[in-house]
Amino acid sequence: MKRRKKIWLAFSIILVFLGILLISGSTIYTTRQVESVSENGISYEISKGEQEIKNGTKIIRNFKTGEKMTVRFTHSLKPPYYDFYIINFTIISPNNEATVFWYELEPYFNRYSGETQLVITNLTITKTSKDIDTSQTSKATFIGETCTDGNYTLVYISPYPFQVLSYVAFVKIIDVKEYPYANAFLIGTTILCTGTILALWTVIKGKTKTYKRFKFRQTQQLLRVSKTRFNCHCFVLIIKQFNAFSSRGFFYTKLFKIDEVVNFLVRKCHK
Repeated sequence: MKRRKKIWLAFSIILVFLGILLISGSTIYTTRQVESVSENGISYEISKGEQEIKNGTKIIRNFKTGEKMTVRFTHSLKPPYYDFYIINFTIISPNNEATVFWYELEPYFNRYSGETQLVITNLTITKTSKDIDTSQTSKATFIGETCTDGNYTLVYISPYPFQVLSYVAFVKIIDVKEYPYANAFLIGTTILCTGTILALWTVIKGKTKTYKRFKFRQTQQLLRVSKTRFNCHCFVLIIKQFNAFSSRGFFYTKLFKIDEVVNFLVRKCHK
């Protein structure tokens, strides 16, 4: 194989590996959590304008095993604030087991805006059920992973005689896979196909040229052999003609007769 063919073959192999690498890279994904407050056209949130959020307000939502849940709310309190507020929630599982937790809110003065705001300072779980895994709960966010299929009921418990919340939602946390290098799949496939076709073309073309060169050499050899045989036969015929006009043989010598020469040449020509 000539040097140019070797270069083309090496280049095609590089393209094949590059295409495989890009295709593999296109399957890399990152997981992002998305909070869903609606499903199948049904909303699982309540706002103050739609419904009064008071003690005992419920939101029922269906969860499958392994899905995650949390609670989002917005208070409707106005300053001046108390030193401490408690927002209570209870989640009742399909097996009628309760998970009880509350958020602690305290006023915080923002010196940049010059306003006092209520912020979540702590989250306390007082009761758990076997149907909800709360191990992923943080200091300020409740996260429960369901262990049983069915309807879960979120219940708001208010210890205050006045309305505290202006918004509450029973949220389902969905893990969404994102493929940032998905476009590399098409590019990788194109490069892989190009490299494969180029490699096959290089190999097949090299074999075809080698075969043609071999056939050409074989043809030249056959022509030379045929020419040699033709010359031998002509020489034999000439000797026989001369010998026919000679009484003892024109080419007769002390070493051999003309018939021996003819037989020798015929055997050589037919080899």
